[in-house]
Amino acid sequence: MNINFIIIKKSKQSLFIFRDCLLYITIVFFSFSCAKEIEKKQSRIPFILQKVNDFTLNPPDSILFGKISSNAAISSSGEFLAFYDQIKKSVIVADTTGKIIRIFGSKGRGPKEFENIYAFNFDENDNIVVYDFELLRIKIFDINGNLLRIFAPEGEPSNHYIDASSLYAYNGFIYFGAIDANLIAFGDQKKPFWNSRLIAKYDYKGNLVERMASYDNNLSKRDYYLTTPIIAIDTKTDRLFSTHMHYYGVQEFDLKTDTLISKFGVQSESYRLVEEDKIDFPSLMDKQKRIDFSTQQSYAISLHASNKYVYVEYHNISEDWYKAFDKSYKEYFLTVYDRNTKKYLSEIKLPFMLTAMNNNRVFLIENDNPDNYQIGSYEIVNPEL
Repeated sequence: MNINFIIIKKSKQSLFIFRDCLLYITIVFFSFSCAKEIEKKQSRIPFILQKVNDFTLNPPDSILFGKISSNAAISSSGEFLAFYDQIKKSVIVADTTGKIIRIFGSKGRGPKEFENIYAFNFDENDNIVVYDFELLRIKIFDINGNLLRIFAPEGEPSNHYIDASSLYAYNGFIYFGAIDANLIAFGDQKKPFWNSRLIAKYDYKGNLVERMASYDNNLSKRDYYLTTPIIAIDTKTDRLFSTHMHYYGVQEFDLKTDTLISKFGVQSESYRLVEEDKIDFPSLMDKQKRIDFSTQQSYAISLHASNKYVYVEYHNISEDWYKAFDKSYKEYFLTVYDRNTKKYLSEIKLPFMLTAMNNNRVFLIENDNPDNYQIGSYEIVNPEL
């Protein structure tokens, strides 16, 4: 059986989302009954990156940046970027020339303060929606940092847990990855986690509107699998795309009807897939064994959908990264699929870490020194067009 697949389905599937609480080493034990038969695909089209410009974030003279999170948000227009300073606990809003529009927030538990931002994004009105995991609060600000709303998400954590790695906000609703609380397994427990729903949809008052979409049922075959869901929503077409941290397959849902539309994905040429049957799991209690294991497996980080393509960002980690936590010890890739046919097209090796993406424009972190934080803007080009 070959898992390089394109499957069109009308029925709903079930899937599991498990909150990933490990900061640096997330061990995912990942197996298909047919893992040995998977063939790696070679790129068919040599997509290239064409540099557009670069810019540096220049704070006011009286402000110093702390540590800027590698994940930025970009407005739907592509005009604004938002960054999170993990030390100062503040949100930095800039335009795509590096000009600072506003810096707001600080550490604390007050209305305009943050303890730990796990997810943030723009809505279609350029408001910034923030989820603070420690405070269990959603806060909505305008682009100038004025607080518009603050509320607790209904049902969290009593009925389900929000996976705060990403959120999307548009048309008055906020979408998170989430898992049913009663399906979370701890330690050696085994539960039918694949029966959980994928998405929690909230309104702008914190009311839970519905749980929707589903976990990829291929993952139910694995004995050991800790996962973070990776989602992307095309707000113009109400299409949801999902994958998981140690998985290259992609699901596509119609959010209007909560229907699974397609499943597709290949193991591209640089994607690492650990062979679970060769792993001595008890030995992974040893730190070095865990590091060795994790360098054998690729890590999906983000999903992006343009009008023509679907992109999966993934990283490969070296042992040196665990010693220094230096971005230069990772390799960065984008897998490219044709959005209409779901065919695999290419794998792009990125020269730097991706921080944001809008349509076919990528923003890469060329220098993460907070005193000289530099972003490069690149266009993804298909030379055959």
